[in-house]
Amino acid sequence: MLFVTFHGYSPSSKTKATSKQSGKNNIYAYDETATPVKKYKNVLQNAQGLAELRGMLYANGLLYVASGAKKASGVYCFTPAAFPNFGNQQTFITSKVPAISHPFSFTYQSLAGGQTQRWYITNQDTNVVATLIAGSPYYGSAVASPTCANNALYLHALLQDLAAQPNPPVLEFLDGTFVASASAGSPLPDTTPVDPSWGGLSASIPSGKVQNSVRDVTLYNGVLYVADEAGNAVRMYDPVLGVPWGSTGSYVNGSSTVPLSSPVHLLVYKNNLYVSSGSVVSYGPCPAPPSAPPALPGAFSSSQFPIPPYPTPPSGYTGSVTLSLELFTTLPDTVSGMAFDNHGNFYAALRKKKEIYQLPFGSTAPQLLTSVPDSPEFLLWLPSGGPS
Repeated sequence: MLFVTFHGYSPSSKTKATSKQSGKNNIYAYDETATPVKKYKNVLQNAQGLAELRGMLYANGLLYVASGAKKASGVYCFTPAAFPNFGNQQTFITSKVPAISHPFSFTYQSLAGGQTQRWYITNQDTNVVATLIAGSPYYGSAVASPTCANNALYLHALLQDLAAQPNPPVLEFLDGTFVASASAGSPLPDTTPVDPSWGGLSASIPSGKVQNSVRDVTLYNGVLYVADEAGNAVRMYDPVLGVPWGSTGSYVNGSSTVPLSSPVHLLVYKNNLYVSSGSVVSYGPCPAPPSAPPALPGAFSSSQFPIPPYPTPPSGYTGSVTLSLELFTTLPDTVSGMAFDNHGNFYAALRKKKEIYQLPFGSTAPQLLTSVPDSPEFLLWLPSGGPS
């Protein structure tokens, strides 16, 4: 069963009535085996105050979803009810954490012993990847007010070097920051900008409003992948220290190398990284996991400031993904969410046309699966019998 989040609407007094009618602030589910496709409205039962839903994840026996609305900005979780419904809304992560504002996507990894997890959350209005530590039962237990000690150790080393420079910039990161922004100041927070060559995330701010900022995030084989939409690149980081390991900014189409254009969504399936950028979905094999974690450098050489090279990747890590052209080059619109089902069928959501396409396993011809009532954002596949 395919779960879908939508653009939705902000429930404010200034919201147009037409937006409230067409925007969907809930998850819908679609059964791809039915003819015609059967739709299940309002997967989330008695959802309170959530709006502009984005990323979804099923983990720890719970369904997690990001809410981007200012008054309900955070990640919330729901317990299974009669499938495909989920209920018993619980707060997981909120905007009380300074780095959290308008979350877009999230992922996690289990830490030593399996009793705690480190979560990574991308945030559109701060343009950073935030990190928090959570323990069982994995809701209401994330660190409520992380201190700077919760920030990436890489950023601490960077601050030490910046402090030694003549006329240093503002030396501050939002509490909970794991990957910092390359832009700072209104409308973004007034923090230390980190050049993209150091792994900072780009932002496009026309007319004083954030238009393009950090988007999707995923973790695989000891590498954290982050979609830098404004920087036209997928960036890669050590998931423990935050050390940047490189970036991928193009895909291969026959004999040509084509730049990525505003990558937004990421998906790992069978050791391949899939990237949606515009109407193209490109993919390539993920690098082998690092043979050993990197050694955190001390303060960086002042002679290299402000645009030094990336730190040396650990042994066995290639520093990039070679993306090849996927079959989705003829879709008539920008691709947003992506998913695979357990039969190997591939799904892609089209935001503007409000449609979902399916590429059946072994086929080369994508076909329209269904139209949807609002601009689709994320897709999540769960077995029709319910998650195990």
